[in-house]
Amino acid sequence: MINNYQQAPSPDVNCILPFNWSFEEYIRQCPVNTHKMQMKLFEQKLKGKVILWCALIVSDYNSQAQLKLFPFDEQPQYNGILRYTPETKPEDCKPGKQIWITARMIKMGRLLSDLELEAIPKGSPIKPDLTITYARVKEIFNPQAKDLADWMYQFWANAQFSFIAKVTMLNEMQEDENYCAQLTLEVIQPYHDNEYEPVFMFLTKADISFLPDITVHESNPLEFTARPLSRQDKHHWFTFVKINQVFNKEFKPQILPFNQIPSVAQVQQQKQTKPQSNNQGGQSKWQNVEPAGGNPMGQMQNQFGAMSVNQAMFQGMNPGMNPNMGMANVAIQQSLAQQGMNQMGGMPNVPQNQFMPQVNQAQFQQTAFQQQQQQQFQSPQNPFNQPQQSPFNPAQQSQFNQAGQMGRGVNPAPQLQPPVVAIPKMKLLTAAEEAAKHYICELSNSIMTDPVSMDGPHYYQRSELMAYIQDQGLSPVTYEATTISDIKEEPALKKELEQYLRDNPTRKNKK
Repeated sequence: MINNYQQAPSPDVNCILPFNWSFEEYIRQCPVNTHKMQMKLFEQKLKGKVILWCALIVSDYNSQAQLKLFPFDEQPQYNGILRYTPETKPEDCKPGKQIWITARMIKMGRLLSDLELEAIPKGSPIKPDLTITYARVKEIFNPQAKDLADWMYQFWANAQFSFIAKVTMLNEMQEDENYCAQLTLEVIQPYHDNEYEPVFMFLTKADISFLPDITVHESNPLEFTARPLSRQDKHHWFTFVKINQVFNKEFKPQILPFNQIPSVAQVQQQKQTKPQSNNQGGQSKWQNVEPAGGNPMGQMQNQFGAMSVNQAMFQGMNPGMNPNMGMANVAIQQSLAQQGMNQMGGMPNVPQNQFMPQVNQAQFQQTAFQQQQQQQFQSPQNPFNQPQQSPFNPAQQSQFNQAGQMGRGVNPAPQLQPPVVAIPKMKLLTAAEEAAKHYICELSNSIMTDPVSMDGPHYYQRSELMAYIQDQGLSPVTYEATTISDIKEEPALKKELEQYLRDNPTRKNKK
């Protein structure tokens, strides 16, 4: 059985995203919370979606069936569960039967066998999304994602990338031999999940002069350049390189990177340069859209007329030849020309331009003289003449060179230096210091774990304040009538308190 699928029209501008040494590419390849990110993706993008998949029924119970979804591996006994009612049970839902199921995705666990589907009645008007295939789901929700992220991290040891972030906390590291400060960052550009992929950055002793700049602009977004240091305790650790610029407080980040948002000018340019539909003679007719610097192909088009670019390049290299002659005649004519040059003592063979169209080696055989001359022009310093090694074969790769930091190299087997830095713990404060930082509940006079506020800078433990309002019906500050809905959340204070109590666990149960 084959699904009938009508392809949607392509957009005017396709977003091309090649590999790049960028912050978002690093996070995509080397996440520290792969499972949580997968679950978040499922909850936001796939949960509730209706699919149409082919499945083999492994077993059938009263209200559910174990499935082998196609394509499947031979190892797992089943890779999905279909829940149904007597009204929604698919036809031929019997062990050993291969059927097509229409179902809604409701749950995804740590393993692919934890995928749960809810059957849709056969006559339902809900149309499945045919773009969601099981093969694609199996690729994205890979149980080996964490191991792959750990392996991919080896390629990023000496890379550098930039991002825009706010400094939410600065801890001085006076006792560390190599580092002077640790910054807790909230990345705001590009889009980043700071909850599941927290970022810390460390400044070396040599960069201590940047601390005053960071302190002065503590509330401003800063564009940093950093390099990976380690991945510890589900945190990203970066080493500070430099500050590129400081933004004012009016800065508003884009949700998507700029290379994913086509502008109006790009759309118009794409429409202008599209080939016309009335294509004749197998050649494209393009509108005359000349770039600002002039048309670099203009002279070639004028000289050779409407011939193809390959023909024009070939004619430019061989002006005495007809671009429309057969390839056999071309080979004969070039052979005769080569014999004439050999009789005259030969001419040095110009090294072949790798951007020119390549000629079939079976039709153009090089003479020994040509090969000898060509070798003289293959300098070992020329990177284009060197054999290109696969970046995914650690045995064939050399160490990551410094030029690679500009985006031209990887080190698949770097010598990672073990981090000599540890996140400094928050010191134990005095009672007055804790009160000044609003760590103490104003009702119970004890340290808080879930702080909230009401009526300005007055902070309380959530449970204490809710009990007070439910009992009295009044604000503890103004003594006016109030409700629980007037309580204000304090996420920043809560995060700071969590770190303080984590670093000082003996303080948690004391007043």
